Amino acid sequence: MTVTVLDEARVRGFLEGIEKADVQLGQIETLVTSKPFDTFSVDDLQRYRSAIKASREAREEVDAYGEDLAHTALSLFAANTALEARCQAAEARAEALEGAAKTLHGYSRRYCDGRSTYAPNDHNTATHTLLSLGVELDADPISKTGPFASDGMFGLMAREVEALNQAQAGAHEGGTG
Repeated sequence: MTVTVLDEARVRGFLEGIEKADVQLGQIETLVTSKPFDTFSVDDLQRYRSAIKASREAREEVDAYGEDLAHTALSLFAANTALEARCQAAEARAEALEGAAKTLHGYSRRYCDGRSTYAPNDHNTATHTLLSLGVELDADPISKTGPFASDGMFGLMAREVEALNQAQAGAHEGGTG
């Protein structure tokens, strides 16, 4: 797909070309209708012929610019429509993935909480990722560790405790306003 880049000078030239062609045709029409044909001299005819030729060339140039503008507008419209469709599809996909992640997060936290394996750490890393993406995780009424899973041997790691403290401080600040 070829997209013509338009700048201000090209658009101005296009518009001036239309105005010049209209003015030239108007002048020719006025001159021809105001003068009887038997009073035309060879010089008059040559001037009119030159004016008509210039007007025709200006019209052809205007038509070419018009075609370029129309092609560019249609190309931009098609590209914009395709991009908009892709954005809508991506948004729908992101919403579906967020819903699935929220659902699986609840099950993961319940499974991982209290285990002495790699599972709590993996769960907590994924939880940090979800939170950093702005996903609002559903509260678990049984959990004493928020959205994080506690390791069976070490409890919560420092980064999870810090995240919980920040969340609680934010909740308290939001509740007092």
